[in-house]
Amino acid sequence: MTQSSSDLKASRASTRGEDVTSLMSLPDEILEMIFEECFRNHRFHARPMKSTNKLMVDLPRSLRTSKRFRKIAQPVALHHVFINPPSLTTGDSRPSGILVSLDVSVLQSLKINHPWKLRDVKFFSKTIKAVPGLQKLILCSPFRIPMLPRQVESRVVDDSRLNSESPLHVALRGDGTDAVKECFTKILERWLLPGFFDSNCQFAGALAVWEAGNKRFELCIEAPVVYKMNFPLDNTALLPCLENRKVHLWTARFSTHTQAIAMMPGKDNCNTTVSGDGHLRAIEFDKDEPDSVIPYDISIFDEIINRPASRESIERVKNA
Repeated sequence: MTQSSSDLKASRASTRGEDVTSLMSLPDEILEMIFEECFRNHRFHARPMKSTNKLMVDLPRSLRTSKRFRKIAQPVALHHVFINPPSLTTGDSRPSGILVSLDVSVLQSLKINHPWKLRDVKFFSKTIKAVPGLQKLILCSPFRIPMLPRQVESRVVDDSRLNSESPLHVALRGDGTDAVKECFTKILERWLLPGFFDSNCQFAGALAVWEAGNKRFELCIEAPVVYKMNFPLDNTALLPCLENRKVHLWTARFSTHTQAIAMMPGKDNCNTTVSGDGHLRAIEFDKDEPDSVIPYDISIFDEIINRPASRESIERVKNA
């Protein structure tokens, strides 16, 4: 006998209820491990309070499942947050989840993913200084790294269904590695120029706090690596559906600790496997692991941040 729609819905609801019940019956230590895995490399948006060393953090509504869940999950979730300038988070903007107040002293990493103007830099510096356990600060560059055809090896992965959304597999080749390093150096140089500084002073602000704290935390800089698909790919003629498609291949992440640029897989890049019918099929990259690592001479970084123009920008932050 065919099961009715209402019976199916009731059955699914019952199953979900059983799943929640079984999950909630786990010991706190196991739940904490589960939440650590769930929130690994996940960051929540936050804004600094102007009068105190606190952040207002927007947490997902799923933490409302129970008081016990929230008590266990919230400290794990709040180790890593995005932080936005006050000017971007005031006005009529509403939180999408649970808005909580956070003492910044519990943070382990911060990610700055918006430009900071000089008028905001006091809150920026104050927030970072108030995080004694900060292990990593990630800055998102306002510039991109463009790639040329000779610098990448690119394929449409699933050529059995070629269209504008076809997954791509792209790898560096030829002078691609050198191109990434050269573009990254230009990003560092331009970011600290006094003429560009007024609307994007977050790099200078981070350097000021990093140096004042004896460089105790890992400073990372990210830049998206992009490719404009107006050239034929290696395994197909250029099709109209692919023309001028801009793709995010990697995020280049420089670290002062590793002294290297990790090429983290971008949203439009994937790994490949060959299926039984002989076609390439897309499989997900491990988004937490770099596709490749490019050594970067730390002396170049040091030379750039110690140039007179760079020091001028850093001093302006200190005196803001």
